Amino acid sequence: MMKKYFIICIFLLPVISANAQREGTWWHFGYNVGFDFTEVFNGNATYPKAICNAPLRQNEGVFSISDKNGNWLMSSDGKYVYTPGSIKGATFPLPTNSADGDFSINKNNILFGNSSATQSGIMCPVPGETSLYYIFTIDDKQSNPRKGINYSIIDLAANNGIGELVTGKINKSVTYGYQKNSLTERYTAANVMENITLTPSSDGNYWLVSIFGSHFHAWKVTKDGVSDTPVLSLSSYEFASTTSSNSYRGGLGHIRISADGTRIAYAIDQASNTTPVGVFGTAFFNNSTGEVTSSKHATKNIAAYGVEFSPSNEWLYLTNMGSAGFIKFSDLANGSMNNYRNMITTGEFNAVMGPKGIMYMIVRGSSTLYTIDDPNNPDTAVPANTYKAHPNFFACEGANVYPFNGLPNFMPSFFLVKALTGPTELCTGAEGEFILEAEQGTSGYGAEYIEWDMGDNTKYYTGDHPLADPSTKPWPTDNLHKIKHTYTSSGIKTIRTNPYNSNGLMPDKEVTLNITVKDCVTYIYINPHLRAKIIQ
Repeated sequence: MMKKYFIICIFLLPVISANAQREGTWWHFGYNVGFDFTEVFNGNATYPKAICNAPLRQNEGVFSISDKNGNWLMSSDGKYVYTPGSIKGATFPLPTNSADGDFSINKNNILFGNSSATQSGIMCPVPGETSLYYIFTIDDKQSNPRKGINYSIIDLAANNGIGELVTGKINKSVTYGYQKNSLTERYTAANVMENITLTPSSDGNYWLVSIFGSHFHAWKVTKDGVSDTPVLSLSSYEFASTTSSNSYRGGLGHIRISADGTRIAYAIDQASNTTPVGVFGTAFFNNSTGEVTSSKHATKNIAAYGVEFSPSNEWLYLTNMGSAGFIKFSDLANGSMNNYRNMITTGEFNAVMGPKGIMYMIVRGSSTLYTIDDPNNPDTAVPANTYKAHPNFFACEGANVYPFNGLPNFMPSFFLVKALTGPTELCTGAEGEFILEAEQGTSGYGAEYIEWDMGDNTKYYTGDHPLADPSTKPWPTDNLHKIKHTYTSSGIKTIRTNPYNSNGLMPDKEVTLNITVKDCVTYIYINPHLRAKIIQ
């Protein structure tokens, strides 16, 4: 009688997260402090780890960038650039008698930015390049003479990986547009204020955006440089160019573009003397043309400074020289500050959106970190319930190590697509589940669906797409897109996910995951004369 054998194979397969879209992993700011979001991205922590040995030691404008795997690349204050190679061997905090830039890659070739500017600069990769990055800088209103907006290119692979500014591509001035109602008189560096931001364009490049005078300026940024002619769009408010000693605040403040690249908000102080005049504005941005439309503003007698979008773009969080609060984008877009709500009044605040939809606030000179864990749903009845305080978060040993006014200036779209997870190994014939975490953004302009290329000539769609399985429509409320797939052939497969909106493919948002598919052959002996091959 032949015996029957039932063979059950259980495969314990590791699950990993593809390290993509982690350009905001490392934040350096204030006096040698910062954030490390590595474990947040890995799913092992809610909040970042505090850093007490960051290379920057500045009061205000700073900016940092990491690579797509979360490795810190460089940080700057607008003058000096620091990389891992340049600070090797340095001790922090830096000695008080240390000259500025001693541990920078460019201590002999200073950039034209200034850490006293609210947004002293911002960085992005040169499109199509792996080691080349643009560094955009802006100086403060009190600089004399003004340098305005400039850009440089750094090659991070040069100088044995320490990094080096590219000869001939250092401190190149952008071209400003013509002033209101003029075809001959251009804006100059003296008109520029202290705001600058970046957002991806619909064709895979970038837009560099700033507001000053009567116009929004939008420059196209490509691998070949920055456009000579900016796209000009009229602002509802005409900003004065004041530089006198009693009006140092006349021009400070932030500009932000929403992570989906469709909306603009700004907070700019127009104090002409010691009396604050805060100008808060909104507009809509076309990332195909660079045009700004529906510009609106409102004023309030507070010292305007920071502005940040909630992930849903429905709410704006405003910070100033003494408090922080929130208002609906739609209310401010109607030119009203009537529904503005103060939530905290204990110092000079700054706020920036971070990974996983949490907003981070620091207050000048304080070791306390403030977070807004659900910025999409502020408590309008009790505004103070909107934030959490984390005392002694920056519990750094030694004196003079603490946050100041500035948080890093990032391209907000870094935080739209978060992680792709799934098994690293599969057997042919076995089903694997893959999960992409990605935010939708605003209707019509944010991501509408995800295209999945499984690496074996199979494509799936999740979200609002005609070919999407009904179970994956509409966009998941938890932002977790799930696909199950079975491979029929062995080999290394690369899964590629890309978000699309009404304008087509959203640039620089591809997330990939490599998996190894095996035949998983097992031989067993049923009797001495018969061998069976079972494919698991």
